[in-house]
Parts: sequence; structure tokens; C-alpha cells
Amino acid sequence: MSVGSISSSTISSVLQNTVTRLQGQMTTASTESTTGLLADIGLNLGADSGQDVALHQQMADLTAISSSNAVVSAQLGSASDALTNLQSTASSVLADVVTGSASAPGSTGALAVQQNASAALTTFTTLANAQVGGVYVFGGINTGAAPMASYAGGAQQAAVDAAFQSTFGFPVTSASVNTITGAQMTGFLTNQFALCSPAPVGPAICPRRRARR
Repeated sequence: MSVGSISSSTISSVLQNTVTRLQGQMTTASTESTTGLLADIGLNLGADSGQDVALHQQMADLTAISSSNAVVSAQLGSASDALTNLQSTASSVLADVVTGSASAPGSTGALAVQQNASAALTTFTTLANAQVGGVYVFGGINTGAAPMASYAGGAQQAAVDAAFQSTFGFPVTSASVNTITGAQMTGFLTNQFALCSPAPVGPAICPRRRARR
């Protein structure tokens, strides 16, 4: 009986192949253990791999729809809360105006109405500019821009102040405002004030006074 010879090169190659195969198996096992998924779908499922890919795509689509619905739900919730607060603020201001309508100009009651109305206007602007995830819920198609510019200290206030002084001859901060009659103020609000057209975003423009016929 003869014994075949095996070269050291062959033995070395067998050992290297074995180590390489074991390393690959360890990598596969580690991946499957970490992800909880098969490392090679095609190797395990064969012809059914296409169905697996389709199911994963459907799952991704449903997840995207769910995330989108969550964002829309948050935006609608914010809009609803803002509208509720706007209604409450408007009702409060209306009640203050009715209560303080009998107050004399320059009195404590009249000053309180003015201060409450000014605070309500600031609140109104803040609520109108409500955001969810950087998106203005009342921004319409331009969701990246604030839908309402601040009146206090802005171009709108400057336009109204200029129209006021042009009409009465003194600024809104003058003590002489207490001398304005109800009829005069009604005329101002109906004419000069109504001509001041504040844009939602940008400067307000007061056109020239309408020519009287």
C-alpha cells in the first residue's frame, strides 16, 4: 500500500480557506444578530426575494405617510389652538371696549382699554405667526414666511401715525388726543385710516387722500 503525498502548500491553502470561510460566517452572524434581519435575502429566500423587497418598500411608504400625517395633525392642532385663543382675545377686547366706552378721554378707564387693546394686538400677531417645525401654520403656500408683520414699531404703525398727525396736526402721543371728538375719530377711521393698507408682510402704504367731490 502506498501513501499519497500532500504538499505543505496545499495544507496552507486549506487552512486559509477555512479561516476565510469562518470569518465570513462570523461576519454574517454578527450582522444578523445586530439587525435582526437576514444578511443575504437572496441566498435564503431565492425566488421569493422580490416579494420581500416589495414588502419593505410598502412598509417604508406607510411609515412616510404616518410621519406626514403626524406633522399635519400637529399643524392642525396648533392652528385650532391659535384660533381658539384669537377668539378669546377678541371677545376680551370687545368686552373691554363696551365697558370702557363711557370712560372720559384720558381717564384711567380709557387708558386701560388702550393698554388691553395694544396687548391684544401683540397677542394676535403672535398667534397668527404660530409655527410647527419651522412651518407657519397660517402661512398658506408661503409657509416659510411669517404671515403677519408686527404692528408695534413696524412700517404699519409708522404709516398710521403719519396719517394721524397729518389729519389732526399732532402725534398720537400728544395730550391733545383727548380733545378729539367721537365724530372726528369716526371720520379718521373711515377715511385716512381706511386708506392705510398694511401688507401681511412688508411696508404699509397710505395712498393720497381721496379727492372730495
